[in-house]
Amino acid sequence: MDFYTGPIFILTAMGIAVVYPLFMSLTHQVNGGVRLVRNNLRVLTISGGLGVLGLWLNAVNFQLQIAAVVWLVVVLSITAYYWNSEAVNPYLILVPTAFGIIVLYRIYYHLVQTIPLWPAVTMGVVSSCLLSGSIFLLVVKPLAAGKRAEQIRFMERPLMILLFLLAFRLVRTVMVMFLGMVEDPYVGDTLLYEFIFANDRDLFIAATELGIVLPLVGYGLFRAQIHHALSSGKLNLLRTSAIGMWCGEWLVKFLLFQYGMAF
Repeated sequence: MDFYTGPIFILTAMGIAVVYPLFMSLTHQVNGGVRLVRNNLRVLTISGGLGVLGLWLNAVNFQLQIAAVVWLVVVLSITAYYWNSEAVNPYLILVPTAFGIIVLYRIYYHLVQTIPLWPAVTMGVVSSCLLSGSIFLLVVKPLAAGKRAEQIRFMERPLMILLFLLAFRLVRTVMVMFLGMVEDPYVGDTLLYEFIFANDRDLFIAATELGIVLPLVGYGLFRAQIHHALSSGKLNLLRTSAIGMWCGEWLVKFLLFQYGMAF
């Protein structure tokens, strides 16, 4: 797995930085204060900076590295512009995403050896949305108790997005596993689940349980008792779901590089 650590890190960091402004745009209707804006901007700039650094350390492609630096300059400009603001413009904050999605696609093109490429890119964006949403919920949760109503409004829509994407991923994974075919060099064409279970069953099960089932249950339970959880300060479901998702996403990306299969 160490061989894939660099590419996995790059895809993860850049994916979060590109997608995270989508969640930031959800906050424009509620004034969360300078603290919330700055915390979100820190996530955006740190993940983007780490992703660009990873591209240069791995010497992926010079033109791509230059494009990533230009994108990072845009991110830093947006960060400087909103650093002392109490809210963000929902359209202006999406400028890094509009430019970044092109850079992210080129990163997948150079790092992921799978044909066709679009399933890997599509599920990569879904993965980035899930990771970004999990971070966003953890950033929003420290709002003051006096802003409980605003906190709930901040968290409701991201929770619904995460639950929808997790459900979509679960259904897609089941369908791909039982309907997809793969060419096994030893036995010829075989169903995908037979190939995976013969080669990396435990890894696939761990990736599914940690990255899909655990957060799907955890975020579902949290949403069902969100008022009680926020009033009592019991946010373990958010933390547990986020940790499970991060571990699962790392394993999913390993399967992508190992076998060229996007889940």
